[in-house]
Amino acid sequence: MSKTTGGEISSEEFLNKLRQALRREGDFPASAKVVSELKALAANPNATGDQITEVILREPSLSIRILHIVNSSFYMRAQPIMTVSQAVLKMGIKPIADLCSGLILLQKFVPAARQNTPFANCLKKVIVTSILTGTITPQLNAQAGVRNEETGFLAGSFSEMGMLLLAYYFPKIYENALKRAETKHIPVNDAIQQLTGLSPLQISSEVINALNLPPFYSEVMKLAEKAGQIPKNVPAIPVERRHLMNCAKSIVAAETLTDVITEGKGQVALDKAISELQEKHGVEPSFVSSALGGLNDLYKDHCTSMQLTLPDLPEFLESYSPDKAKKTSFEASESLFDQYISEIKQAVENREPTASIIVTVMEAISSTLDLDLVLLLLATGGKQSLSGRMLIGDIPNFDPNRFVRPIDHLADPNSVEVLAFKSSRCVFSGKPLLRDGFPIVAMPIGFGKRAVGVIYAERTKGNKEPFDINQEESIRQLAELLDRSLSLAREGKFS
Repeated sequence: MSKTTGGEISSEEFLNKLRQALRREGDFPASAKVVSELKALAANPNATGDQITEVILREPSLSIRILHIVNSSFYMRAQPIMTVSQAVLKMGIKPIADLCSGLILLQKFVPAARQNTPFANCLKKVIVTSILTGTITPQLNAQAGVRNEETGFLAGSFSEMGMLLLAYYFPKIYENALKRAETKHIPVNDAIQQLTGLSPLQISSEVINALNLPPFYSEVMKLAEKAGQIPKNVPAIPVERRHLMNCAKSIVAAETLTDVITEGKGQVALDKAISELQEKHGVEPSFVSSALGGLNDLYKDHCTSMQLTLPDLPEFLESYSPDKAKKTSFEASESLFDQYISEIKQAVENREPTASIIVTVMEAISSTLDLDLVLLLLATGGKQSLSGRMLIGDIPNFDPNRFVRPIDHLADPNSVEVLAFKSSRCVFSGKPLLRDGFPIVAMPIGFGKRAVGVIYAERTKGNKEPFDINQEESIRQLAELLDRSLSLAREGKFS
C-alpha cells in the first residue's frame, strides 16, 4: 500500500501515485474487468441471461451475496429465488449486472474495514450513497419518461470511489483531511480538495478512466461535479443524455443525504436537506422519502451479504418508512392488497383457470394502486401481435377490442407492452398509452415461452407520483403468480 507524508500534494503527483497503486493491486483491476464485462453484456440487446449468469458464477461467493440480497425482506418476493439464473430472469439483466458490479468492487475493501474504524466509516458512506442513488435514479427516470433499467447503484458506488481509494491507499492524507475538516469546520470533500487539488468526484472520474471502465460513469461524475448546471426539469433531449443527467442528479442528492446521515447531524438537518434538494435540483421529497424509508433494511442486507459489521444508521430513518410515515394511497389499501395476494396465491395452488386469475390480478392493481386504465392484451396470430381483450376503467372513445400492438419485426421499440412481453419482466417507464398517463406498468402474463400476453395499466388523473419500490415489487409478485399459474396449467396438460 502506498504511503504519503500526509501533507499537501499536487494533483498530478497524487494521480500518478494512485495509478501506480492501482497497477500494483492486481485484484482490483481484475475486478474492474469483470465489471466492464457485465456492463457490456447488459448493454448488448442480444445478450442472454445465461451469459450474465456465467460471469456471476465465476466470481467466488458473489452468487451467494446476490441471492441473499434479492431474497431479503425488502424485495418481498412471492416465492424465494433459488438460483442466479432465476434472479436474472425475475429482476432483469441490467439491474442484476448493476448490483453485482457494485458488490464486486466493494468486496476488496472489506478486510480493511474490519480493522480500521475511519476506513469503516468511509466504506459505510459508499454503501449508503450507492443505495440512495440506486433508489432515487429509477424514480427520476420514470418521472422524465426515460426507459432505462440501470438502477444507479453502480454510479453511486463510483461517486464515492475517489474518497474510498484515498482512504485505502493514502490513509495519512485522508486522516489529515478529516482533521482539517474538523478544525476549519468545512466539509471533508473540501478538505480533500485543498490537500490534493482534486475533489473526490474528480478522483473517481480518474479511477474510472484508469481502470478502463465504461465512459458513461466518468461523464456522470463530471456532470455531478457541476451540480448547479443540471436543470431542475430534465429537458426533451436524447434518452441517454436524460438518463445521464438523472444519474448525476441522484448522486448529488445521495451524497447530500449521506453526509447528513453519516455525520450525525440529525433529522432536522435531514429534513432541511430534503427541502433544499427540491428547491435547488427539483428532486421530489416523495422520491427521497421513499429511498430513506427502505435505507436501513437495504444497508443491513448489504452488510450481511459482505459479512461486514459497520456502524448502524440513525434510528430516525425509520420515520420515513412507509409503515411509519403518513399513509399514502397505497398504504391505505395495503391490507386490501394483501387480501388479493393471498386470494391469488390460493387460486394458483388450487389450479383455478388462469383466465379467472388474470381478471383478479387486473382488479387488484386497479383498486389498490388507484389506476384508471387496466388493459388486458393477449398474444394472437402466432405471437405476432398483442390484441386488446378486456378493459377495467372508463376511458371515452377507447375500444379495447380494436387495440392491436405488433410484436414481430413491425413492433414499436418504444412500446412498453412489447418490451414486457419479450423480456419477461415488468416495465414501469416508457411511452404511455394515453397522453397524460403516469405512472404506468406493463406486466407480462407468463415468462419466456409461457408468455401469452400483457396487462397494461396507467393512472390518467389524480396523484401523478411514480410507484415506490414496494409497489413495484408487489406488482412483480403478481407477475410471478401469473407465471406460476401458467406453469401449473402446462404441467397438468402434459401429465
